[in-house]
Amino acid sequence: MFPRGNQLFLKVAFVGDRGFWLGDVKGTIIFGAVPRLDTLKQTLSFENIDFTADTKSTFKGAAFESAAWVLNPVLINLLQKFLVVDFSPQLKAAVSEAKRLSSQIKLPAPLNLSIEPEEPKIEGIAVYGDRIYMNFDASGTTKVTF
Repeated sequence: MFPRGNQLFLKVAFVGDRGFWLGDVKGTIIFGAVPRLDTLKQTLSFENIDFTADTKSTFKGAAFESAAWVLNPVLINLLQKFLVVDFSPQLKAAVSEAKRLSSQIKLPAPLNLSIEPEEPKIEGIAVYGDRIYMNFDASGTTKVTF
């Protein structure tokens, strides 16, 4: 993946091993896609997926243009189905690691520290350079007793 504005470009290598149009054909297709964050499900998916203009121009000849026209909706459907990143496992692991690290913080007696982090929520994403940055809400309860 590489970015441009709010759009990412997905580089997909393919090998055709059967069929009239795609037998013994291999190459790379580049798709443009817009990342979409579902804040309720905590998943990242992609929408507005389409061939880039450069990729479209490489499909020269009637057979390739026909194959591209036919395969475009199929490929886009597959990409939208499988290019979904579920962050729930990483967020749960982050809570466990935060609890582990916070348990190592010791205050001088007679003070006791208790930290109970809640599962962080991803609230937003941004594409800068070659990275996707995420904005988190990480909250919880901290108590100091004596």
